[in-house]
Amino acid sequence: MNPRDTLREVGEFGLISRIARIVGRPGERVSLGIGDDCAVVQGSAGQLLITTDMMVEGIHFRLDWYEGSQLGHKALAASLSDVAAMGGVPRYALISIALREALPVSLIEEIYRGMVALSKHFQVELVGGDTVRSPDVVVLDVVVVGEAPRHPRQRSQAREGHLLMVTGSLGGSAAGLQLLEQGTSPHDHRWTELIKRHLQPWPRVREGRELASLSGVGAMIDISDGLVRECHHLAAASEVAVEIWADHLPLHPAAAELARQWNADPLRWALFGGEEYELLVTGTPSFARQAERLLARHNVPITTIGRVLRGSGVRVRKEDGSIEPIPPVGWEHFR
Repeated sequence: MNPRDTLREVGEFGLISRIARIVGRPGERVSLGIGDDCAVVQGSAGQLLITTDMMVEGIHFRLDWYEGSQLGHKALAASLSDVAAMGGVPRYALISIALREALPVSLIEEIYRGMVALSKHFQVELVGGDTVRSPDVVVLDVVVVGEAPRHPRQRSQAREGHLLMVTGSLGGSAAGLQLLEQGTSPHDHRWTELIKRHLQPWPRVREGRELASLSGVGAMIDISDGLVRECHHLAAASEVAVEIWADHLPLHPAAAELARQWNADPLRWALFGGEEYELLVTGTPSFARQAERLLARHNVPITTIGRVLRGSGVRVRKEDGSIEPIPPVGWEHFR
């Protein structure tokens, strides 16, 4: 460990590892500490899930892209998705926000209206937080506390022989982001579905709870940093290898259409695009069959996209059958 290492050299996940070493082993009332979607702690009436997510203007969002209600929705959705990935039920949220003095109060009110609307849908109570002045950028930090299932899902629970599955579709958020970056108006009706997919994602809270209740379930994680990056998290935590089947990935139909028009590769959006907030889950073949039947009742697809193998790392099996090892490419702060 070199004391002169910079954040760029260490990277986000290297920094988290160093912080975890400084913090040390959790106490006896902490079932799961640093390193997963949520911490799991023992409360007087059962286990609790605690998570936090921060959004920084210029890094996670641009105010000219978002309506205030969409920004509030997304800030809360990110933390709700972490609870969903553990199979839990979100109950309470604390909102901290840093603001420039010159911002219109109406924008701040709309941000909170977006949070309230989403919180009411999932019966989450907003119970406090903090408001401070910022010299230049808006910062939103959302803490969510939830109830844990009897056996919270963890990244370390993938096993050799498990199938790899994903809810919903992939590539939509990345395609929406690229539209915005290329100057497409957020109100362009041709691509409303893709842009909304990025600006106002929907956390899979109900689906996470139901998947976690099935026999044969393994690891679960939400796709916030990209499919490949999340597969690397699962593989490292579970000490296994993960194989993704490229021709099985459920591409978002509108993203596939945009790729055709732009002569782009939608597979890259599906593999590396972040902020999907779909659930990536492993389980036995019996679990996979149960999961398909269960989520079909809610018109939510869940697709088998690969398998868990002995070994380490992540690889992609292409349509021609060739195998390509793939590094942990995806969103990472400081790099």
